Amino acid sequence: MERSNNIIKNIEIQQKFADLIFKEYRSKKYGINSCCSIDQKHKYSIQKSICDWDSKVKPIYTKTYTETNWVNCTKPIPEWVMYGDFAPSETNCPPCVHFPPVNPTDCWLELHFKKQNVLLWPNESGLARLVGQSTRTPGIEESWSTIASCVFPTFEEVIDDNGNTTISTTDATDGVHCDWIEDPDDPKTSILVLRVYANGAIKSDTLRWHIEDPIEDARKVYTLEIESQDWLPDLSVTDTIYNLYPNPQDCNNTEGAFETKKILFPNPTVLVCTEDPCDRCVFCGEGWPETNIPIDGTAPTVDITKSPVCKCDSECILFTVKDACGKIVPNWEINLDGASIGQTNDQGILIHTIEKASINTKHALDICGFCFTTTGNCNQKKIDIIVDDGSTCTCSNPELHCYIKKEDDCSFIPQYPIPPNTTSV
Repeated sequence: MERSNNIIKNIEIQQKFADLIFKEYRSKKYGINSCCSIDQKHKYSIQKSICDWDSKVKPIYTKTYTETNWVNCTKPIPEWVMYGDFAPSETNCPPCVHFPPVNPTDCWLELHFKKQNVLLWPNESGLARLVGQSTRTPGIEESWSTIASCVFPTFEEVIDDNGNTTISTTDATDGVHCDWIEDPDDPKTSILVLRVYANGAIKSDTLRWHIEDPIEDARKVYTLEIESQDWLPDLSVTDTIYNLYPNPQDCNNTEGAFETKKILFPNPTVLVCTEDPCDRCVFCGEGWPETNIPIDGTAPTVDITKSPVCKCDSECILFTVKDACGKIVPNWEINLDGASIGQTNDQGILIHTIEKASINTKHALDICGFCFTTTGNCNQKKIDIIVDDGSTCTCSNPELHCYIKKEDDCSFIPQYPIPPNTTSV
């Protein structure tokens, strides 16, 4: 659908009128007569006057306002919600670390986790992985390499008809990276056998442990602290409990498990990262926590591992402007609280931020054409404006009063239908 304001037809009227005036001029000054009757000048003079008048008429707009609110951070998150920039980017929603799969080798360190340990691990997706990493330089994050990766079982409480509760186990192990078997020392329970492959790790390499839970749109990463009498903490790494990799002697000449470690105690987990947008995304008005404020005026250092914080108690407003036919209206001026705040872009959108919005709450568009309130706290608002000038929405190729028929053009050659074949018998 489009408005009944055909600029091309208006141009054609103006051109035709100018051509007839020029032909009249040639006829009067040089005696050069035109193939077309000069009398048509009066017809097109009238059409030109009509189009000139039509173009000078200023439309009277009526406006309709629709307000939609979003409280930070409620789900589901609407598509129109604005991030740090208008379009989401990696800096607005930094992803959690991803651990690559592990290539098996000829020998490995075998770890035994009792079922009572595995029961405590988070596994919302049912596809969570236990991940082991090693390094010789723990202080350098890029130096860590993955040497173990295992999808471990899931558990569910089942209540039978007699009210008895049992634990149902779904075995997700593959028998290569890990296996779920009966404990040889205690056949009444099960253990998770994890293979830590010796992919270049040597004696005294540092190990750390993670759990990666691939929840849709909210992938979570946990640290796993292994506390066992069989492991020694790496005292060179502060604030974190790591473990030292045992010596895989004769690993190059041996196939199978060169050493077995039994994890004796429960393993506490700490959530270090989640891709839940409410925890990892910077929405409009928010920012990452600052770790320092440089005195030289440069940008402060931010910590993207922390949750974003709301700046200036702001509220972001997304204005959209369309006409009554649903067409985008660019360059439309928005007046808020008695002052112009800008014009819509090519998509008919204007973004505006109000600071201290929980205190400065009352606002008006177009001299109180529409009044609304703000709440701050980095909440967001979408205001859709429909402007209507009263014109009629028509289908494509509308026939208007400023329309030149081809029959009125001297270059028009009518096409008549070909008569049927009248060959007599």
